[in-house]
Amino acid sequence: MRMDSLNLAETKLCMTQDKSVHANTCRWLYDPDTVSFIDWLQSPDIKWNRPNWIQSKPRSGKSTLMKFAMGQHKTIELLERDRPGPWTLVGFFFHRRGVTVQKSLQGMASELLHSILRQNQHLVRFAIPRWRQLRQSQRNQKPEWDLDSLRSVLKAVLWQDEVFARFCLFLDALDEHGGENIQLVDLVNTVILNSGNFSPKVKVKVCIASRPWPIFKQHFGTCPGLCIHEHTKEDIKTYVNDRLEDASNRDQPLLNAKQLSILTEQLVSKALGVFIWVRLVVDQLVIGVRDGTTFSALMVELEKTPPELEELYRHILRRIDPKYSSETFIMLQIILCSLVPLDLTTFVECVDYVLAWYFPHQRVPNAYSMELLGKDSFASKLLRLASCSGGLLEIVSEVSTTITDTKSQKDRVQFIHQSAKEFIAESRLDLSLRDWNQELNSVAIKTGHEFLLITCGSCDAWVKSIKLDIATYAKLTDEHVRANTNLRADYVNEIDMIFSQRSTRFSTTEGFGFDWWISNQKQEVKELFENVKEYKLERSMTFAVAANLLSYVESGEHLSIYEGEQLMELVVSGPNLVPSGLRPIDRRAMIKAFISRGASLSKIFIPLHPCNIPCISFRSSHSFYVVPSHRWTLLGSLCLQSSTNACDELTRLDLAKYIIELGIDVNQPVHLKFISFNVLFKSDVSQKISPLELSVRYGDASFVRLLLGVGAKRDSSLVEYVMMRGNESILQALKDYGLPFPPNTGIRIPDEYSLHLPALAMGHTLAACSSGIGAKRWPGIIPTIEEEEENE
Repeated sequence: MRMDSLNLAETKLCMTQDKSVHANTCRWLYDPDTVSFIDWLQSPDIKWNRPNWIQSKPRSGKSTLMKFAMGQHKTIELLERDRPGPWTLVGFFFHRRGVTVQKSLQGMASELLHSILRQNQHLVRFAIPRWRQLRQSQRNQKPEWDLDSLRSVLKAVLWQDEVFARFCLFLDALDEHGGENIQLVDLVNTVILNSGNFSPKVKVKVCIASRPWPIFKQHFGTCPGLCIHEHTKEDIKTYVNDRLEDASNRDQPLLNAKQLSILTEQLVSKALGVFIWVRLVVDQLVIGVRDGTTFSALMVELEKTPPELEELYRHILRRIDPKYSSETFIMLQIILCSLVPLDLTTFVECVDYVLAWYFPHQRVPNAYSMELLGKDSFASKLLRLASCSGGLLEIVSEVSTTITDTKSQKDRVQFIHQSAKEFIAESRLDLSLRDWNQELNSVAIKTGHEFLLITCGSCDAWVKSIKLDIATYAKLTDEHVRANTNLRADYVNEIDMIFSQRSTRFSTTEGFGFDWWISNQKQEVKELFENVKEYKLERSMTFAVAANLLSYVESGEHLSIYEGEQLMELVVSGPNLVPSGLRPIDRRAMIKAFISRGASLSKIFIPLHPCNIPCISFRSSHSFYVVPSHRWTLLGSLCLQSSTNACDELTRLDLAKYIIELGIDVNQPVHLKFISFNVLFKSDVSQKISPLELSVRYGDASFVRLLLGVGAKRDSSLVEYVMMRGNESILQALKDYGLPFPPNTGIRIPDEYSLHLPALAMGHTLAACSSGIGAKRWPGIIPTIEEEEENE
């Protein structure tokens, strides 16, 4: 079994971030007179077999304490007093500022399982059966694990009664889990802790940490544990005193012992146990001490510092040099809105690109630090980050481990705390930055999504991870513009510049331009843009339709009628670049925008994204694909049920009603090709077919009723088609609208075709591969276009 299929590097990042515990703090955790942690670790009594719950007020340092407990050899020593034998320590730290796997139940289960199996190779055999199932079903040596599979294997490993095993799990920040917390509680209680009830050979202890939310009180309220903020006063005092003493210079102190003591006591009393508040304030005081600020001035500054964390954030931002206000705003918005973690180099490149976009003739940002330390030095970038963010952004070092235990370290920019991220999100237009001038106004009305979208105009290597999400950034920017129409002109110009003038390489295969983005998409997207190139359509407008950029489409003054008529088909047939979770495409508005530019609903066009429907000839048992031909209509696209269609049935039906209300011809035929995929049958057949007949043969009963209800032409052949297809709903629709049927007609095969039941079964089997659509070719019933023209 390849365990790297379970190895999601991102799930380890929060645990491996380089934030060491300050010296001589957290020692009280092992003091039996202070807390019961030692008793929980070493006692065999059933009373102590429940989770140990570490509660805390927000920002009180629970993650720091959890890392401390996991990293102490004393934890292992105490566990072995209960049950001798090797204990495996495994942890998962939920991280709301991280990517999806860092805050999901699936990410937690994957990390726990990978860590357990990596440290206990003899247990891998219990995971192999499920891994083989996944590998076979996905046809992949490194299959993707769903939550049910992970839960099943965790149960197999923890409930087995063949091998002795000892595990101590540390699960931090349960309140930062991004899903339903009842599912999280259920996994902890029923799968992990229940193992002792099923296997006498497996021992599991679980230490959890979270805010005291009702859901956790309900399930863990009677468990042993502690409230961390009740025990951290001395830790805070130690931290503050050591930081200020170091800044004061121990050999030639700038502050005497009494002054240090007074500052420390004042700060501790104001902190109310909130570690993040302490860290931010101490950072500011340390700068003052190193700059030679007098004791009285430091006391005044401390007195002015607000005790509430949100007001402290405002206070910090208010102190930033006004000439960096725009840069500060852009920095904070980019980290707030980025969908992927950004390393320091990528982040700085992002900020510089956006600044150059909006202020191309102004100075290089933060020139002082660049001249002093060198523009590209790590120290320069770090100083720039600290000075422009006021300390609200930080660098964390993340260590990831591969399956071969190879470690790699990478720096990442993030908010100093989740509360800082929430503050920036809620106070975007009220950050208290000084001198809110015209320059700042020009960017403050924008969002981080728009800044990140702009960076996609670059073709340099640093933009790769950002550009993969260009459709999402564009969609989120478009929604912001729809709510603020005064931004539309700038937004349209930005999209146009990204695809053309601003970055001439964006439409070439060089660097990491748009062709590189296409090469990393699904096959249907690649095929779409190949067709766009062939039909000489604007790729920017095609991208806008597929990504649901309604504001851009509505503003497309350069859109030709030809393009509008071609792209209307894309609205209903896909592919759809809109990510799940975002507002779905307003297809009516899209069609209306094209019509307002002169596009005709009845125009016959070439399908941009043709779909193939497997079918069979019932006389000869030849196999075919039914393919939209070179003459196609918008109503035909809606009537054709297909696995490649971007819309569900209700959406397609709504759009069909809309274009019928707008006056489309409901009898305008489309053209189909029947293309052989049997090497013994070479010729292709083309055929005209009305929307009603198309719906009867390949579509849904709802479309049949709609078209019959608006007077679509009908004939008796429709009855034969539906009898061969065997669709009860469509048969009933035809009966309800008065089409004549032979006496006692039910869903049956006419006698003349009874010899071809195997072919019919095969036709239905093939059709099941394409949303349950059946099809046929009957000689004499499906004439070729040439035969129709000859008859005419």
